[in-house]
Amino acid sequence: MTSLTRDDRSESARPVRKPSSPRLARSNNETRELNQRQILFLQRLAGNQSVTGLLQTMLVAQRETAAPPASATATATTPPAAPASYPEIDALDLQPKAKNVATELKKKYSQISFTSGKRDADAQASAMAANVVQDRTGYLGTYKATDLAKQLQDWVDKHPEAKTQADIAKGLKSVMDTWSNKDLLQLSKHLTGEAFDMQPIESDKQAADIKKDAKAWAQKEGGEGSDFLEKEGKLTRWHTQVFE
Repeated sequence: MTSLTRDDRSESARPVRKPSSPRLARSNNETRELNQRQILFLQRLAGNQSVTGLLQTMLVAQRETAAPPASATATATTPPAAPASYPEIDALDLQPKAKNVATELKKKYSQISFTSGKRDADAQASAMAANVVQDRTGYLGTYKATDLAKQLQDWVDKHPEAKTQADIAKGLKSVMDTWSNKDLLQLSKHLTGEAFDMQPIESDKQAADIKKDAKAWAQKEGGEGSDFLEKEGKLTRWHTQVFE
């Protein structure tokens, strides 16, 4: 009989190691991919209790993967942005600088409303006539185009019978029709779209701030002569003119 050598004995004497269980060697990713057949096989092989623990581990891992980070679902709370434009200001048909001032005022003071913007000659005559009804002797003297304003005031003085807005407007327009277009445009910046009027709100708690900002922004945005006026003769009128 052939005897075993030392090396042979050593090899045969060594204990045979059983391969490690495939279930324990699987990675988490492989575990998630187990189908129903594999689960049934594991139940028969390792028992329901072991498989239940495995499934619970898989469920936790799936939930952690599916859940988005908290920062992804958080919604920042921001105040609503002011609109880029306002239909009521667009309707005034203002020149760019005057429109800029009107828009900034509306953004800051949402309570203000506009009563007038660009006018044609008929609208200008009607607006002046409405004020003449309330201040027959002083209103027209507030216009800087003194020669033109004097012609209008002369007509008013010579026609005391004209007392309604319509009658006075018709008379003022008859005088304006004798002027050149250049002279007409010198009468009021409303005629060129470089002026707008706001409804006076003296009782508003921000009235002083509105008037202050209107004056400052008109002078900053416009050329020489740009200003805010709150009185025209005896009448309270919030008038802003911004020269191009």
